[in-house]
Amino acid sequence: MKAELQMKPGSEFLHYASLYREALNSNSAIYRFLCLFKIIEGIIARRNRIATEVVKSGGKPRSLVERIPADAASFKKWLDAIYHIRDWHELSLGQVFPDGPSGGRSLMPLLILI
Repeated sequence: MKAELQMKPGSEFLHYASLYREALNSNSAIYRFLCLFKIIEGIIARRNRIATEVVKSGGKPRSLVERIPADAASFKKWLDAIYHIRDWHELSLGQVFPDGPSGGRSLMPLLILI
């Protein structure tokens, strides 16, 4: 089963989306890293909170395999689900998804390396 990324903007999502934009707009590598760290920390805490709630209600928590998009068409689709912008400039895509070995890889092993 292939899941699509669907976002329902709420205060928690907007908080982490704003950290992501702050990181993209910063010239400081240290500040970008700190923004990314806070986002990862928040995602892990949220997932643990949701899993605990599911277990308390008698369910079994599920986990998704998340992958970094591997090609430009997937980049746009992934970002549209988050930011709802339909015209992504190639320079912006290059900044969000720099060339490198991360394309198409599962997200959690990359986060654990940080």
